[in-house]
Amino acid sequence: MLPAIAFYATLIMWFLHSAGDNSTAEQNAVRVVPMENQTENQTENLAATESPDTSNTAESDNNLNVTDDSAPSQGNVVADKPHPVDSDNDNTANGTTTQNLTKENPDVSPDATPATVADSDQDGVADHADLCPDSVGVSSNRGCPADTDSDGLPDAQDQCPDQAGTLSSGGCPVDSDADGLPDGNDRCPNTAGDADVQGCPREITTLDAIASQIVFDSASSRLSDKSKHLLTQAARVLNRYPTIHITVAGHTDDQGDESINLKLSEQRARACLNFLVKQGIDSKRMTAIGYGESLPLVPNTTAAARDQNRRVEFIPG
Repeated sequence: MLPAIAFYATLIMWFLHSAGDNSTAEQNAVRVVPMENQTENQTENLAATESPDTSNTAESDNNLNVTDDSAPSQGNVVADKPHPVDSDNDNTANGTTTQNLTKENPDVSPDATPATVADSDQDGVADHADLCPDSVGVSSNRGCPADTDSDGLPDAQDQCPDQAGTLSSGGCPVDSDADGLPDGNDRCPNTAGDADVQGCPREITTLDAIASQIVFDSASSRLSDKSKHLLTQAARVLNRYPTIHITVAGHTDDQGDESINLKLSEQRARACLNFLVKQGIDSKRMTAIGYGESLPLVPNTTAAARDQNRRVEFIPG
């Protein structure tokens, strides 16, 4: 009887031991199901563990109670979601429209550092938006050096940063006669003068007084003896300033036809110019022009007023 009991006991122990080995293999098979991103070599290595090793049975039994939460179950494998691309590292995915993105490149942050956006001159304006990427500038001038007067010369090199000038004059307005008055405001740009008389020599202002006394008879361009004497004085002044150019302007009153008056005013200007040439003034220094009745000195309301309007003017410049 005892041998029979021993035989059945041994048979039961063998059965239980075999069942335990199969359970361990099944557990290991679940744990080593390959994920989507495991390599073929990892799969082969894991598959090798499915064959039970009797020498490590005790260790395998102990591992039955270990749970591996990091490994997904065979029927619940989830693929990784793709991460949004953020080229400029500004926490805004490429293609996202926000007020913080630049108009030139909506995927580049305006606050990005030189580590993420090229800024060769390190002036805070990215190279792709910098008109002067190799020169330190300001954002208000699109990355170029400040040029307040917009004359093409940076303020740091401009001797007159608030006045448009030329490169040859150091960024200042051209002043040909170096009298401190720019040519654009100088009636005598080639002759040094005084600012209060528009850059002309003070003596030139006497031409105004001379011209104001030259008058003509109605409907006439003939020079009177008085007018010739006055023109001789004017010639002396002009001869002392050979670089000054003048315009001889003729005028009429409002009597008669307007087109006839325009022609008459030109004849009066030409009569004065020709007389000055006879006095030694180069004709190239003078221009004759007629304005007709368009620029009266005073209203043509009286005979005396009309006498004043039949006149000539000497205009330097």
